[in-house]
Amino acid sequence: MDNLNHWLVAIFKCKSSVAEKTIVEFYSFVDALEGVRSLHFLIRDRIEDEVIFSFRVLVEHKLKDVIKSKLVYKLGTLLTPDKFAINPTTESILAKYLAWSPEKRISDFGQNKFSKFIDFLKDMSAIIVGLIEQDYFASSERIELSHVTSWMLGCTEYGLLSESGMEVGYYDRLKNKYCRYLSEKFTKKCDSYKVLPS
Repeated sequence: MDNLNHWLVAIFKCKSSVAEKTIVEFYSFVDALEGVRSLHFLIRDRIEDEVIFSFRVLVEHKLKDVIKSKLVYKLGTLLTPDKFAINPTTESILAKYLAWSPEKRISDFGQNKFSKFIDFLKDMSAIIVGLIEQDYFASSERIELSHVTSWMLGCTEYGLLSESGMEVGYYDRLKNKYCRYLSEKFTKKCDSYKVLPS
């Protein structure tokens, strides 16, 4: 992020039955706004019957307040106020769905690779919205697309589970290595397992 641009992040949740309609309508609205440089979204989680989205927008710095107010307005036409937040603070229950910060990714990978990462997410989001509009977004279709996308990237997700713990990560076919991103150790007590931090 530089002095000319500013990131806005909308975290919102909606009923799964209207998730596709909601993301297409919100995406189309934001994409048409003057001053929007880039946008993308992630489906971060599902809790009971609600799907949670993280929607990032890169905007011209001088228009950030105007665009933020428009995001609030549009989400307010789609959802009740307790279902969304723009740039949620750490006190917000929605803050944990931010996924990552631009500043940290730039620090870790550099501006050039970060820009490529953002361009990829932008392109993928546009593709996903197009698939929804073309009625090609059923479970079986999304699962198949997930498979072929992982094959194109040469990565396969794996999961290991035993009485002593669990591990989830990706196997990199090109480098022939396992990249773990989550692990937990279990301790047996009263015929149940307690999850402990690794």
